[in-house]
Amino acid sequence: MVQIKRSLDSVFFICGILKRKIIIDLTNGVYLDSVSLHFGGNSAMLHNMRKRVVFILFSFFLLGCNQSPSSVFQEEIRGLKLVQLLTGKDALHAINNLHGKKINVASGTVAFYQGEGEKATVWVSESFSTNEAIQQTEIMIEKMRSSKRSPFSDYEKIEQNGVKIYSFKGMGQQHYIFRISKSIYWITANPGTIDELCKSIVG
Repeated sequence: MVQIKRSLDSVFFICGILKRKIIIDLTNGVYLDSVSLHFGGNSAMLHNMRKRVVFILFSFFLLGCNQSPSSVFQEEIRGLKLVQLLTGKDALHAINNLHGKKINVASGTVAFYQGEGEKATVWVSESFSTNEAIQQTEIMIEKMRSSKRSPFSDYEKIEQNGVKIYSFKGMGQQHYIFRISKSIYWITANPGTIDELCKSIVG
Protein backbone atom coordinates (compact mmCIF):
# COMPACT_ATOMS: atom_id res chain seq x y z
CA MET A 1 0.00 0.00 0.00
CA VAL A 2 2.95 2.35 0.68
CA GLN A 3 4.29 1.61 -2.79
CA ILE A 4 0.88 2.34 -4.33
CA LYS A 5 0.60 5.63 -2.42
CA ARG A 6 4.06 6.75 -3.54
CA SER A 7 3.28 5.87 -7.16
CA LEU A 8 -0.02 7.75 -6.99
CA ASP A 9 1.75 10.76 -5.49
CA SER A 10 4.13 10.75 -8.44
CA VAL A 11 1.22 10.64 -10.87
CA PHE A 12 -0.48 13.57 -9.17
CA PHE A 13 2.77 15.54 -9.18
CA ILE A 14 3.09 15.11 -12.93
CA CYS A 15 -0.55 16.05 -13.46
CA GLY A 16 -0.19 19.15 -11.28
CA ILE A 17 -2.77 18.19 -8.69
CA LEU A 18 -0.64 17.81 -5.59
CA LYS A 19 -2.16 18.20 -2.14
CA ARG A 20 -5.52 16.84 -3.22
CA LYS A 21 -7.40 14.39 -1.09
CA ILE A 22 -7.50 10.82 -2.42
CA ILE A 23 -10.17 8.41 -1.32
CA ILE A 24 -9.36 4.87 -2.39
CA ASP A 25 -12.10 2.28 -2.51
CA LEU A 26 -11.33 -0.98 -4.31
CA THR A 27 -15.04 -1.71 -4.64
CA ASN A 28 -16.30 1.62 -5.96
CA GLY A 29 -13.14 2.94 -7.59
CA VAL A 30 -10.98 5.98 -6.85
CA TYR A 31 -12.45 9.40 -6.23
CA LEU A 32 -10.61 12.71 -6.24
CA ASP A 33 -11.79 15.54 -4.04
CA SER A 34 -11.24 19.27 -4.57
CA VAL A 35 -9.85 19.06 -8.10
CA SER A 36 -12.10 21.71 -9.62
CA LEU A 37 -9.37 24.35 -9.15
CA HIS A 38 -7.23 22.62 -11.77
CA PHE A 39 -9.87 21.14 -14.02
CA GLY A 40 -12.21 24.08 -13.98
CA GLY A 41 -15.24 21.90 -13.36
CA ASN A 42 -14.61 19.90 -16.55
CA SER A 43 -16.40 16.65 -15.73
CA ALA A 44 -15.10 14.82 -18.81
CA MET A 45 -11.47 15.55 -17.91
CA LEU A 46 -12.13 14.59 -14.29
CA HIS A 47 -13.73 11.34 -15.43
CA ASN A 48 -10.72 10.48 -17.61
CA MET A 49 -8.33 11.27 -14.79
CA ARG A 50 -10.35 9.10 -12.46
CA LYS A 51 -10.19 6.17 -14.91
CA ARG A 52 -6.40 6.51 -15.22
CA VAL A 53 -5.92 6.45 -11.46
CA VAL A 54 -8.14 3.37 -11.16
CA PHE A 55 -6.09 1.66 -13.87
CA ILE A 56 -2.79 2.46 -12.13
CA LEU A 57 -4.09 1.28 -8.77
CA PHE A 58 -5.47 -1.91 -10.29
CA SER A 59 -2.14 -2.60 -12.02
CA PHE A 60 -0.27 -2.45 -8.71
CA PHE A 61 -2.96 -4.60 -7.14
CA LEU A 62 -2.40 -7.28 -9.80
CA LEU A 63 1.37 -7.10 -9.32
CA GLY A 64 0.87 -7.81 -5.64
CA CYS A 65 -1.45 -10.71 -6.40
CA ASN A 66 1.11 -12.23 -8.77
CA GLN A 67 3.40 -12.86 -5.81
CA SER A 68 0.98 -15.34 -4.35
CA PRO A 69 2.47 -18.88 -3.98
CA SER A 70 -0.41 -20.43 -5.91
CA SER A 71 0.28 -18.19 -8.92
CA VAL A 72 3.35 -20.26 -9.94
CA PHE A 73 1.27 -23.33 -10.73
CA GLN A 74 0.35 -23.78 -14.37
CA GLU A 75 -3.02 -25.38 -15.12
CA GLU A 76 -1.37 -27.85 -17.50
CA ILE A 77 2.21 -28.93 -18.15
CA ARG A 78 3.49 -31.70 -20.44
CA GLY A 79 0.00 -33.21 -20.69
CA LEU A 80 -0.56 -33.20 -16.93
CA LYS A 81 -3.46 -31.14 -15.61
CA LEU A 82 -3.68 -29.41 -12.26
CA VAL A 83 -6.41 -31.51 -10.63
CA GLN A 84 -6.21 -30.20 -7.05
CA LEU A 85 -4.70 -27.23 -5.24
CA LEU A 86 -4.56 -27.25 -1.44
CA THR A 87 -4.06 -24.04 0.51
CA GLY A 88 -4.52 -22.86 4.10
CA LYS A 89 -5.16 -25.46 6.78
CA ASP A 90 -5.67 -28.26 4.24
CA ALA A 91 -2.20 -27.68 2.81
CA LEU A 92 -0.56 -27.52 6.24
CA HIS A 93 -2.29 -30.76 7.21
CA ALA A 94 -0.95 -32.47 4.07
CA ILE A 95 2.57 -31.10 4.65
CA ASN A 96 2.55 -32.32 8.25
CA ASN A 97 1.43 -35.76 7.07
CA LEU A 98 4.28 -35.80 4.55
CA HIS A 99 6.82 -35.22 7.33
CA GLY A 100 5.04 -37.38 9.87
CA LYS A 101 4.92 -34.53 12.38
CA LYS A 102 3.85 -30.90 12.75
CA ILE A 103 6.17 -28.55 10.90
CA ASN A 104 6.73 -25.00 12.10
CA VAL A 105 5.81 -23.03 8.97
CA ALA A 106 3.73 -19.92 8.30
CA SER A 107 1.73 -21.26 5.36
CA GLY A 108 1.68 -23.92 2.68
CA THR A 109 0.41 -24.90 -0.75
CA VAL A 110 0.21 -28.30 -2.44
CA ALA A 111 -0.46 -28.77 -6.15
CA PHE A 112 -1.47 -32.16 -7.59
CA TYR A 113 -1.01 -32.85 -11.30
CA GLN A 114 -2.31 -35.88 -13.13
CA GLY A 115 -2.28 -37.21 -16.66
CA GLU A 116 -2.44 -40.47 -18.55
CA GLY A 117 -0.28 -42.87 -16.55
CA GLU A 118 1.63 -40.07 -14.85
CA LYS A 119 1.29 -37.77 -11.87
CA ALA A 120 3.28 -35.04 -10.15
CA THR A 121 3.10 -33.12 -6.90
CA VAL A 122 4.52 -29.77 -5.83
CA TRP A 123 4.76 -29.09 -2.10
CA VAL A 124 5.42 -25.54 -0.92
CA SER A 125 5.95 -24.48 2.68
CA GLU A 126 6.66 -20.88 3.64
CA SER A 127 8.81 -20.39 6.73
CA PHE A 128 8.62 -17.42 9.06
CA SER A 129 12.02 -16.14 7.88
CA THR A 130 14.64 -16.80 5.21
CA ASN A 131 17.17 -18.04 7.78
CA GLU A 132 14.63 -20.48 9.16
CA ALA A 133 13.88 -21.71 5.63
CA ILE A 134 17.60 -22.29 5.02
CA GLN A 135 17.95 -24.28 8.24
CA GLN A 136 14.81 -26.33 7.60
CA THR A 137 15.99 -27.23 4.09
CA GLU A 138 19.46 -28.30 5.23
CA ILE A 139 18.13 -30.31 8.19
CA MET A 140 15.55 -32.09 6.01
CA ILE A 141 18.12 -33.09 3.39
CA GLU A 142 20.62 -34.24 6.01
CA LYS A 143 18.05 -36.39 7.81
CA MET A 144 16.93 -37.98 4.55
CA ARG A 145 20.49 -38.79 3.50
CA SER A 146 21.56 -40.17 6.87
CA SER A 147 18.45 -42.27 7.51
CA LYS A 148 18.93 -46.00 6.80
CA ARG A 149 15.17 -46.34 6.26
CA SER A 150 15.00 -43.56 3.68
CA PRO A 151 13.61 -44.70 0.31
CA PHE A 152 15.65 -42.03 -1.50
CA SER A 153 19.06 -42.27 -3.16
CA ASP A 154 21.32 -40.78 -5.84
CA TYR A 155 21.57 -37.35 -4.24
CA GLU A 156 23.20 -34.56 -6.17
CA LYS A 157 23.26 -30.77 -6.24
CA ILE A 158 22.33 -28.83 -9.35
CA GLU A 159 21.76 -25.13 -9.98
CA GLN A 160 19.23 -23.27 -12.08
CA ASN A 161 19.04 -19.48 -12.37
CA GLY A 162 21.06 -19.12 -9.18
CA VAL A 163 18.82 -21.47 -7.20
CA LYS A 164 20.49 -24.48 -5.56
CA ILE A 165 18.46 -27.64 -6.11
CA TYR A 166 18.81 -30.95 -4.29
CA SER A 167 18.01 -33.73 -6.74
CA PHE A 168 17.39 -37.37 -5.76
CA LYS A 169 15.41 -40.45 -6.74
CA GLY A 170 12.96 -42.62 -4.88
CA MET A 171 9.55 -44.29 -4.92
CA GLY A 172 9.61 -44.52 -8.70
CA GLN A 173 10.05 -40.80 -9.37
CA GLN A 174 12.52 -37.94 -9.45
CA HIS A 175 12.56 -35.37 -6.63
CA TYR A 176 13.74 -31.76 -6.45
CA ILE A 177 14.00 -29.75 -3.22
CA PHE A 178 14.99 -26.11 -3.32
CA ARG A 179 14.43 -22.82 -1.55
CA ILE A 180 13.44 -19.38 -2.85
CA SER A 181 13.51 -16.74 -0.14
CA LYS A 182 11.27 -18.04 2.68
CA SER A 183 9.58 -20.71 0.54
CA ILE A 184 10.73 -24.35 0.37
CA TYR A 185 9.68 -26.39 -2.68
CA TRP A 186 9.55 -30.16 -3.05
CA ILE A 187 8.67 -31.38 -6.54
CA THR A 188 7.91 -35.04 -7.20
CA ALA A 189 7.52 -36.06 -10.85
CA ASN A 190 8.87 -38.17 -13.69
CA PRO A 191 12.11 -37.13 -15.43
CA GLY A 192 11.41 -34.43 -18.01
CA THR A 193 8.20 -33.34 -16.34
CA ILE A 194 10.06 -32.38 -13.19
CA ASP A 195 12.34 -30.09 -15.18
CA GLU A 196 9.37 -28.32 -16.74
CA LEU A 197 7.70 -27.86 -13.37
CA CYS A 198 10.94 -26.56 -11.87
CA LYS A 199 11.42 -24.16 -14.78
CA SER A 200 7.90 -22.78 -14.32
CA ILE A 201 8.83 -21.84 -10.74
CA VAL A 202 12.52 -20.97 -10.89
CA GLY A 203 12.53 -19.58 -14.42
